[in-house]
Amino acid sequence: MSLKEHLSFVTKGTFSVSDYLHSVQLIINELVLINHLVDDIDLVIVTFNGLKPSFCEFTTSIHIKNIFLLFDELLEKLVDFEIFMQCDEH
Repeated sequence: MSLKEHLSFVTKGTFSVSDYLHSVQLIINELVLINHLVDDIDLVIVTFNGLKPSFCEFTTSIHIKNIFLLFDELLEKLVDFEIFMQCDEH
C-alpha cells in the first residue's frame, strides 16, 4: 500500500485526537521525505474523514461556516473540541 493510500485509511478509532493526529503527521512526514507534498485542503479532508461520528458536530460547524482551516489550525481546534467533549461528559 502506498503512503498516500495509507494516509486515506488512517482513522481516529479509540485513539485520542493527539495520537490520531500524530499518526497522520508521521505519514505526512514520510511523504515529504520522498518529495511528495500533500496540500493542506487534502490533509484537512483526510483528517475529517478519519474522525469518529462524535466529531460530526465539529465538522458540520466548520463546513456550515465555510471556514478554511490550515492543517495546523485544525490540529489545535480538534484538541480543543476533544477537551470540550470530555468536560461535557463529566
